[in-house]
Parts: sequence; C-alpha cells; structure tokens
Amino acid sequence: MRLVLCIFISLISLVYSSAQLENVFVEKYYISDSKDATNITGGILQEGSVTYRIYIDLAKGSKLLKVYGEPNRPIRFASTSTFYNHLDDGVSTANTINKNRLKENLIALDSWITLGQVTRPNAGSAFFGVPKQDDTDGSIIGGLNNDGGSEEIAGGLMTHNDPIVGTPIVETDGLLPSSILPSNWFAAGLTDSQTGEETSVFASTTTQIFESEEFLIQNSGVSGVDENKNLILVAQLTTLGEIDFKINIEILDVNGTRIKYVHKDTLVQNDEVYSPLLSYPALCGCTDPEYIEYSTNFACSDVSKCKTLIKYGCLDSLACNYDPTANLNINSLCCYIGFCNDYDIAVICPDLPLRSKSEEEFLTVEPNPTMDMIRLKHNISITSKIFIEIYNNSLQKVLAFPLSNLNEETFDVSNLSSGYYHIVVKGNEQIVRNKFVKI
Repeated sequence: MRLVLCIFISLISLVYSSAQLENVFVEKYYISDSKDATNITGGILQEGSVTYRIYIDLAKGSKLLKVYGEPNRPIRFASTSTFYNHLDDGVSTANTINKNRLKENLIALDSWITLGQVTRPNAGSAFFGVPKQDDTDGSIIGGLNNDGGSEEIAGGLMTHNDPIVGTPIVETDGLLPSSILPSNWFAAGLTDSQTGEETSVFASTTTQIFESEEFLIQNSGVSGVDENKNLILVAQLTTLGEIDFKINIEILDVNGTRIKYVHKDTLVQNDEVYSPLLSYPALCGCTDPEYIEYSTNFACSDVSKCKTLIKYGCLDSLACNYDPTANLNINSLCCYIGFCNDYDIAVICPDLPLRSKSEEEFLTVEPNPTMDMIRLKHNISITSKIFIEIYNNSLQKVLAFPLSNLNEETFDVSNLSSGYYHIVVKGNEQIVRNKFVKI
C-alpha cells in the first residue's frame, strides 16, 4: 500500500515540477504616511494606503506574453476601497511612464498594469520591476529627485520606513535597468466602448472593481531581470482597502510552446492549464495527499484542513476482504471466490469458507473468471420454462433470456463490462444462484 502512495506522490511532484508557472508573488511595496497625505498634486492619497506589486514567477527560460480576460474567465482587480491614480501624470500601462516623472510628488505610487517593464525606453534601456529585496542600485525616486510634493515637505515624500514593507522606496525603488526590451506592445479593453473614457482601476479615482472579458495586454515576450528567479511584474495597485484579483496569462516556454494558465477550473481547453495561483487572496487547504481532504485546487497549505488520513481498502461488501473501516476504495484490492487479482486468496481471505460440494451441484459457472463465454450447468428439473438473469454488482439487471430445456448451456458475456456479477436461473418452482467475474 505504501508503494501505491509513493507512486501517487511522485506523480504529483512530477506534475508540479514540470509546470512553467511556479508562483504568484504579491509584494507590499510601500505604505503611505501623513506626509504623503499632504500632497494634493494629482489627487489625494489617504494615509495608510498600501501599494502592492504583483509578480508572476515563471520557470527559468519561460517568457510572459500576455495577461488577459476572456468570456467565462474575466480578469479582475478589486479593492474594498478606491484605487489611487495620479490624475495629472498617471498611466494605465507602465511601459509608457517617463522615468524622470517618478521623482515628482506621488507619481511613483500610481496604479497600473504592465508586463515587466516600468518605464519607457531611453538610450536603449528601460527600468523593470523587481522585488525590493532584489534591488541593488538604490533609487531614482529618492535623494535630490524627491521634490517634496505640493507642500514641499522637507526630505521629500515616500520616505515612510514602515517595518512591514522594509526599506522606503526613496532608498530602494524596486527598479533595475535592462537593455533586453520587449516589442509589439498592445493593450485593449481599458476604455468604455461607448464613451471612449477610461474608467478602470488604472485610471479612475472612484472605481473599486475592474472586471473584463475583453481586456488584453501583450508584447513579444518578457523574462525577469534575474533570469534564474524569473519574476515578472504585472501590476502595481495602491489602495486603502484589501485587494483581490483574478488573472489569466499566456507564456512561451523554453521549447517555444505557448501555454495559457487560467484562474478558473471549468471549460479548460487543451492548450490551457488551470492554476489556483492566479486568484488572490489565495485559497488555502489540505495539500497533503495522504489525507482525504487533499486537492490540487489549493494555492497554499493549511494543515488544519487535513483531518482524515486515507485508509485504502476494498469497500465492496460482497468481496471476501471487505473493509468497512477503509475510506478510499481500491477496486483492484477486492477479492472474490474464484478471482483475486493474482493474489493468494488463502492469504487475503483466510477465513473464507469453501463452497460445499452440494451447493456447487446446484449451479456451476465455468470458466470463472471469464473473458467471453460461460458454460452453465444446473440441476433444475426440466420444465417448459427456464430463465436466466444476470445482475451487476449494484444489483441492476444487465441480461435476461430463456434457456433451452437442457441442464447445460453456453452463452456469450463478452459485451459485459469487467466486474463482479450475480447469475440466477429460475424454473417453475426452483431458483439457483451463483457468481462470476468478467475480466
């Protein structure tokens, strides 16, 4: 039994190890303070607002091609409060940001979506998003570049040194330059089809939910600045509320194969893979395959959800080794008279009583088990009417027909599914029964 479980766990490990989407990482990038709240240029940012960054973690060598929404799988970004968007110089897609503007008031905290790139190209390179812990070159936001906002705060804005988010972004901005630039940028689905006005969470200061079946942002493909970690920034969201999101992505793996990862597990197509990682907050549950509650639909582990250890066994009450204490049935473990999957039935069912010779004389079935033909012998008195009925293991009648007036007859059962069957022969006043296994 342990061998079966080990093989099962190995297969699960193989599936996960071959996946190109390894994780989705949400970083708390910055928390605003009272000094940030003094600035009114481009709109007011409430004290305590959190700036989140969302990263897609891909296997080494894979590239992110697009983030999208489609019918039945809409993309969603939402918060329990409104999102902060800079009204004067904010953007919806970060690849259009002028890096020199990031020094001004709170533009660096604007909400946007992207595929890795955070500024427009300049002199053959652009800045790309990385987790602050991986940033090694300081900040283009801080120092003399930080203008102090509309109130000209001494020392500048965005200096809050909150321990939850670590180093303030005026010291570490989570931006690194790269000369490997994606091309063919395209974005759609951010504007109202009737008015042309953009009202998504990446442009509006009054919107709390953006949900679309027609959204798309794509380019020629992008990898992380660190090719080994391969973390790719896809969104920055600033809000006083709690966020949630659902996204779909398309990647290009190291072999040149396009794979779509989707956040919903229904209607999954051949070129798609469902991943619970693409929904946030993550659904946590039992991820230990030794428990009944185990599921691959959990993005994170919650050991408190693992309550019932699996006990493998045969749950067929007609089998000689029926185990009512088992909770996971293994059909191949069930043993019956005349059939025990090549196991020694004397070992598996040591208490099994042998059928008496007199019982066998009433109705014999040969061969047993059988693949196609059965030879039947019975000792029912010859009458004008003798019928045979065959029932499956759920006691559903699957065959019924009259027999000729003979005590021996051969007939075909090759059309029956593999399994355990009950056979009944009826005469005017006699009924005899037996069992057989179809393999």
